[in-house]
Amino acid sequence: MAKKYNIDIPKVTVRKRKLRTDTYSLYLDIIYNGTRTRENLELYIIPETTRKDKLANMKAYSAASKLRDEREMQLLNGESATEQMFDTDMPFLEYFRQIMEKIKEKYSITEYKNWYNSYNYLKGYCSETTTFNDITPEWCEGFKAYLDNAETYSHKQTSSARKRLSDRTKHAYVDKLRKCIKSAFEENIIPTNPMKDVKNYSNAGKTPVCLTWDEVKSLDKTPCIKPTLKNMFLFSCFTGIRRKDMERMTWGDIDGSGEVTTVTVSDKTPTGYKVIIPEQAMKYLGQRGNDDDLVFSDFKYNTFIYVELRQWALDAGVMKDFTFHSARHTFAVLLLQFGADIYTVASMLGNSSASHMEIYQELALTNK
Repeated sequence: MAKKYNIDIPKVTVRKRKLRTDTYSLYLDIIYNGTRTRENLELYIIPETTRKDKLANMKAYSAASKLRDEREMQLLNGESATEQMFDTDMPFLEYFRQIMEKIKEKYSITEYKNWYNSYNYLKGYCSETTTFNDITPEWCEGFKAYLDNAETYSHKQTSSARKRLSDRTKHAYVDKLRKCIKSAFEENIIPTNPMKDVKNYSNAGKTPVCLTWDEVKSLDKTPCIKPTLKNMFLFSCFTGIRRKDMERMTWGDIDGSGEVTTVTVSDKTPTGYKVIIPEQAMKYLGQRGNDDDLVFSDFKYNTFIYVELRQWALDAGVMKDFTFHSARHTFAVLLLQFGADIYTVASMLGNSSASHMEIYQELALTNK
């Protein structure tokens, strides 16, 4: 519902709204007859890298100012407010794919995969003919009902092995829908945000298991039936690098030419991110090979990894039920306990999500 204002004289202001790119959309902010409305001008401000860009922006502002004066005069002359200029006939799935492409260009591959998975369920719920005219609060609630009855899907799973989506997974998919619709609202494609009052699922999941510094030292002193498994796990405890990234890590990714040794991890962001390898972690890498050689070449992931980790932990006197990914959690929590700020830790994890950082902060206080 539009907010009420006690203003009888029309007030028309040119404002700009940042889009997902580095451009801004210009619109009219109108307060008149007790209500506030917006009108899209279809004028845009672009980054100024050349003189031509500056001239284009000056023309856009000039045109917006002229339209503002004309609109204010129309209202002063008693003309009724015209319908706002929106693009509600735009196909919804087409717009969602446009956002996915922007995500693919600017953010991590993992983030893109989350959007892609959400898109697959949205594609099952609606069709290519669905437009933003069809997107109502009821439609959004319908998507939630669709997810409640949907099953997980993977080419590795048989139909009998599939199960219902968890609340955490459904939360992620609804969150992507929410972000898409919010973007459409901000770009003046739709006049209102139908997701505004739609509640999401709980994002609560299992509390990540992490190890204490003493437990890490105990594991370091204890032999493992698979030495490479031990080296990879402890290397992750000191660097936060995920198992999948370590599996494809080559010696060419490791650079020891500077004051510190770094490794480039390419999966989390389009350009990759660098992680400093601390001196105490170098011993887990072994002897350097050729640039194209895998660092952990003799590691093969299989279903017995969990059993081997568990046996190694028991031999070390560590009674926690942890997985390989617990090494990444351990890295984050130990850094926070040793005084690092959350922004530094997030950067070293490849810009981890805010929700993860909140959980790590809590664990840093309790897991000592």
